[in-house]
Amino acid sequence: ILAILIGLVFPGLFVLLKDLLNDTVQSEAEIRNSCQVPTLGSIAFSRSRKQIVVTPGSRSPVAEMFRLLRTNMQFILPPANDTKARRILVTSTASGDGKTFVTANLGMALAISGKKTVLVELDLRKPKLSKYLGMDSSNQGITHYLLGHENLESIVRPSNINENLFVVSSGPTPPNPAELVMYPALDKLMENLSASFDYILIDTPPVGLVADAMLLNRFVEASIYVVRQGSTKKGMLRLLKEVYSEKKLNNIGAVLNGFKRSDNVSTAYGYGYGYGYYEPEKSRISEVIKRVIGFFKKNN
Repeated sequence: ILAILIGLVFPGLFVLLKDLLNDTVQSEAEIRNSCQVPTLGSIAFSRSRKQIVVTPGSRSPVAEMFRLLRTNMQFILPPANDTKARRILVTSTASGDGKTFVTANLGMALAISGKKTVLVELDLRKPKLSKYLGMDSSNQGITHYLLGHENLESIVRPSNINENLFVVSSGPTPPNPAELVMYPALDKLMENLSASFDYILIDTPPVGLVADAMLLNRFVEASIYVVRQGSTKKGMLRLLKEVYSEKKLNNIGAVLNGFKRSDNVSTAYGYGYGYGYYEPEKSRISEVIKRVIGFFKKNN
């Protein structure tokens, strides 16, 4: 009997301890419960080395999740103004959460749907967006424009991967990024882009490292905050909660990136944003206890 008890109870205790000791975010439910921030969906972990996973014919789980994100983000956008583009900022707490990956592929999902979309590389400190699209970020970029060395027409470039997708690269890394994004010329740039495109997606630095995203908030209607499963520490959600509760960014919706389904997470419809994930009410340990009780009842 002792051996049976050990065989039944120890696996459950191991799973429970493993969950208790894991200090990283695992589900959308954790984000909602900790921060009261609406979640827009999860992006599946991609084993592909390709940075652009959304193409016209792609039907992979990660590509479908970006199409769903394209739909779900409409819930955080205010009513449309027919004369201006929808303007969305994408950020995260720390580097490596996947904000640039989300920006690029959400842009592709919008472009494929027929929306004229421009990606603006305003992570001037560590630009990656242009590289994801096979472009050079140091040529004809935002820093050139803000310093008066280029005009608008020369810095808005076609992506060459979709006729509806355009890119404004960062340009050379400046010594004073925070000061540069406060230049009045950037306001004029955004005004002109807004009159020419259906969507503007702005890739910004992480809010946990620098204040640039807060400075760029003046240009956008909504913000997508990327959290990475198994990487973002639960303690880091305090920053997201603060940014959300103090309205430091407009109309925030969170996205769980790098999602790998586990036995502790199931899929469901709910929360008003379509297809998502929830944590089962019954944990493994409760099931183990039930089996132990059932065993003793059977043998008495």
